[in-house]
Amino acid sequence: MILYHCPERKSKSAGIRIIYRHVEILLKHGYQVAVLHQTPGFKYSDMPEVPIRYANQPVNRRDILVVPEGLPPVMAETAELGLRLFVIALSWSYVYPTLPDGTDWRAYNVERVLTHSPIIADFIAWAMRLPVHVFQWGINPQLYYYLPQEKTRQLTYISRKAVGMQELMRVLRSREERFIDQLTWKGLADLAEADYAREVRRSAVFLNMSSAEGLCCSVLEAMRSGTLIAGFNSVGGKRELIGDGHGQNCILAENLDYITLAYKLEPLLIDLLADNPSRWERIRDNALATAAPYTPEAEEQSVLAIWKNINL
Repeated sequence: MILYHCPERKSKSAGIRIIYRHVEILLKHGYQVAVLHQTPGFKYSDMPEVPIRYANQPVNRRDILVVPEGLPPVMAETAELGLRLFVIALSWSYVYPTLPDGTDWRAYNVERVLTHSPIIADFIAWAMRLPVHVFQWGINPQLYYYLPQEKTRQLTYISRKAVGMQELMRVLRSREERFIDQLTWKGLADLAEADYAREVRRSAVFLNMSSAEGLCCSVLEAMRSGTLIAGFNSVGGKRELIGDGHGQNCILAENLDYITLAYKLEPLLIDLLADNPSRWERIRDNALATAAPYTPEAEEQSVLAIWKNINL
């Protein structure tokens, strides 16, 4: 059996959705697979209906456990049990800070690594010399889509990732009070995905204030919703986010540079106040094109392609 170890958190991140989605895909194609939770009886309310196993249930030495990148203690326990161990790496920023000094995943007999990010794949393959498989991540088209008539004067950001958000707003208020007082700035936290997606769809702007992402999933979802992107590339978005030139698809500043971001936001905020976003349509169109390849169909094909080539 394939077991995807899943953290238990109040805020349901893209990573948790990816874990459940992998199990859903593999189950559909006849694999013996389940989500593994630590706490007996734990279940997320708005995830796909898939088999769930718990840590107090017996495992077989032939089972494969897929563990998120930030959980070396779980990797150590898995190695002691003698199970086959894979890592699913969705953020580069958790890899080495969570490891004991002088070790890497090879110390836990990790067999291979799965990731949705070419940047993470290159990083892990180079540093640890482990085989890494890249799968395509998919955007749910039933939740993220562009309806121009839905758009409002709202600027949205993820509250738990809003590094420098308050400072940015203070700078903009100093420049022009209307930028803050006459536009809606809304932090999103602890929402069901349908509610989160609704806020993203109705927003004129999505602010990516995170400095560390493996693949900027929330940004790509916002792009798919026709929401203009402004913020940082989070390192993991270096390939997808283009801040200038013919292919510009966002308003981009260097990571943590909220000062430059404020400068670059001013023209957009002026146009939002005037209800005249027309000069930003080219950037929106480029963003829609950037997000277009991230489909559930491409995700399903890529996940299956990985597991078909693994000796179970």
